[in-house]
Amino acid sequence: MEDHEMGDDATPKLTWDEAKGLCEEVGAEFEKGLKDGERLFQLKATFNNRRVSLIDQQKSARQTVIGQSVGVEIQRIQQYEDERDNSAEMVRRIEELDRLKHELQHKLHELKEEQLVCEANIENLILQYDFAQQQYAEECTASGRDIPRLKCVPTCDIL
Repeated sequence: MEDHEMGDDATPKLTWDEAKGLCEEVGAEFEKGLKDGERLFQLKATFNNRRVSLIDQQKSARQTVIGQSVGVEIQRIQQYEDERDNSAEMVRRIEELDRLKHELQHKLHELKEEQLVCEANIENLILQYDFAQQQYAEECTASGRDIPRLKCVPTCDIL
């Protein structure tokens, strides 16, 4: 290859044997590259398979650990609840609520009675006022005096 012929345009020219040799070398390198590429694809596939397998193993291990932790926690809570006896406390609370209920019912009854008494007293006061006003008007008429104008007291109809 060292003694390339130089043509008129000053570019080296190869002989047929030299060109054939170069093509064979390039072909051999290409074949080697194909084999290397195939090995790389195989290595990549093996790596991916092992990676997926490792991820699955990690998931399984996590689920096992979590499952065991949850199971232990559930057992601990159940044991705690079993050891606790809430019945006496609940009975005490129910009795207290029942006592408060009766107390409030009694107070409500008293308030209703007081309301009735107040309403009766108000009605009685209104009747007394009407009677006193009528009596005063009659006295003024009997004595011949003019009935003074009374201030209008608005009545409320709450009863």
